[in-house]
Amino acid sequence: MSDGPGPGASTTAHHQQHPHSHHHRRPKKVARFLLRSLTRCCYTVAWLLGVVAVLVGVLLALDLYATHFSEQAVQTDEHVEFFITHSSCNLEDTLSNECFVTAHGVVFEPELDSSVRRQVASTILHLVGLQQLDDAARRNYDRRVWLFMRDFERGKNVSVALTPCSEPHHRVAEGTNVDDHSFLHRALHWTLHSRDVAVHEEGDEAGKPRTCDEHCLLLRELHKQVVVGTMLTAANGHFKLSIPVPKSLVKHYLRDSPSPVLWVCFRTVLPEADRRVFTGRAQLSIVGSGRPLHVISDIDDTIKVTHVRFLRRMAAHTFLHEYEAVQGMARLFRRLAVAHHAVFHYVSGSPWQLHEDLVAMMTRAGFPLGSMHLKLVLEH
Repeated sequence: MSDGPGPGASTTAHHQQHPHSHHHRRPKKVARFLLRSLTRCCYTVAWLLGVVAVLVGVLLALDLYATHFSEQAVQTDEHVEFFITHSSCNLEDTLSNECFVTAHGVVFEPELDSSVRRQVASTILHLVGLQQLDDAARRNYDRRVWLFMRDFERGKNVSVALTPCSEPHHRVAEGTNVDDHSFLHRALHWTLHSRDVAVHEEGDEAGKPRTCDEHCLLLRELHKQVVVGTMLTAANGHFKLSIPVPKSLVKHYLRDSPSPVLWVCFRTVLPEADRRVFTGRAQLSIVGSGRPLHVISDIDDTIKVTHVRFLRRMAAHTFLHEYEAVQGMARLFRRLAVAHHAVFHYVSGSPWQLHEDLVAMMTRAGFPLGSMHLKLVLEH
């Protein structure tokens, strides 16, 4: 009687009959594993993309809320500074009945009571080794370095209205005040001295009243400070606003003016309880047969002593010293303004924070004012 096959005989026989079956199953398992892993990765990536999309949507919604729904008027502890701009207008263009000038400015909070900013200003002096300064240099430094520590305000609602150019220091030539080149100043002077509905104008029959025309009515509305434009400030506190000026009013001014260049001035319209006034101005040149000469001038070491090639001297002339004009340049520019009705555009790598001091230097030296083109630096 022979022994039967042992317990592992059938298995051994199976392996002998199908020697490659185990190796065939292994690639299938690996493929299934890779497929499951790839599927999990796809789900994970899709989930992450969904999270990112939600976060982006939330950020956009917050930004929309901050810039539109949370808009606020300029507060009493905030200030508005306007920068000088230039625009041109073609009176022969029949597609529009208006000229447009640009109001460019910034809204900021001075933060003069900030102990942190005061400490930063003092630390900078120690780092550069300028602890020992005379009184004038220290005053200049404290004031100018503070210009870079302002808190710029976003989402502020800035409204402007046209106003006469009454500042006495805006001179375009020796002995010539910008008021003489401001159609609003001259026209308002004419209108405000003729408040009755029946007014007189040169060229009318002597003593014959004339019904108030569109110029008269418009100027009376301007005298009431009617808002002509509103704009929200951007994240860096800046805003740019186009202000419409009727061409008929510009032509009314040009009838008695030999110059194709005029100034348009404007002011902020703040809440009724805020009695402060922030004014700005823009130059408007008329395109046509008598168009003016445009002069584009650098500021640093062209009209202002800066020493841009020497870093230490440039820093001292920027933050410590009174701004000094290059001799002879103001006289040259005034001659161009008188002889050619020149329009000036001043360009510099200096930041907008120094705009006010640069304009003050140009005014003291007698430069004709013009549009300012500066850089955005340290504005958030």
